[in-house]
Amino acid sequence: MKRLVLLFILAAALARAASAHELRPAYLELRQTGPETYDVLFKVPSGGENLRLGLYAQLPADCVRSGRPREARSSTTRSPSDGA
Repeated sequence: MKRLVLLFILAAALARAASAHELRPAYLELRQTGPETYDVLFKVPSGGENLRLGLYAQLPADCVRSGRPREARSSTTRSPSDGA
């Protein structure tokens, strides 16, 4: 029994705190709006004030943009499709 307690104390003393990177996933939404048209929404989490993670959506080369891209910097900003 003393060996088990000693082994536990030794293991606890040698153990280091586990650390991992922060989990902040991006969000990609594709909605079909016509036979061959789609609305693409890509949200990237911010890395702090005026910072952005280096994640970019890349669509196939034969895709054509039909409108201007929208950019929102605030989590409270709503897009026109949200009914705002």
